[in-house]
Amino acid sequence: MTLVKYNPSSPSRGGWMDDFFSSSLFPNFEWGRASSTNTPAVNIRENPDNYELEVAAPGLDKKDFEVLVDNGLLTISGRKETQSEENNNNFTRREFSYNSFMRSFSLPEGVKQDEVVANYLNGILHVTLPKSEQAKAKAPRTIKIS
Repeated sequence: MTLVKYNPSSPSRGGWMDDFFSSSLFPNFEWGRASSTNTPAVNIRENPDNYELEVAAPGLDKKDFEVLVDNGLLTISGRKETQSEENNNNFTRREFSYNSFMRSFSLPEGVKQDEVVANYLNGILHVTLPKSEQAKAKAPRTIKIS
């Protein structure tokens, strides 16, 4: 007998149906769960004076974002909704799409939560988290041995 991992969030339709929906016709389509393509990539960098996050989210406007700092947790969310309608003598076509994401990060000790700033430029959301003086790395010093 072979053991098979049970995954209730990904039901099998069986045979050719699995092959059809997993084909290149629907590259981002997954049954029973959201596709991971909706979550933007995030780069995190530490500098001597601050931490920097870069969120790759092209096609959004700065009004589509919400950046929230609360009790040591940074939450970045985005939401975009589009609708279009075309009326013709013989038909009406309505199309809509809705995309959203949310990413949360635990902030390290020593981040000045009141001074967090964010800006959006060329499809990248930049979030700067300044460090407190205690959190900044001190330059090494040589100890004289007596």
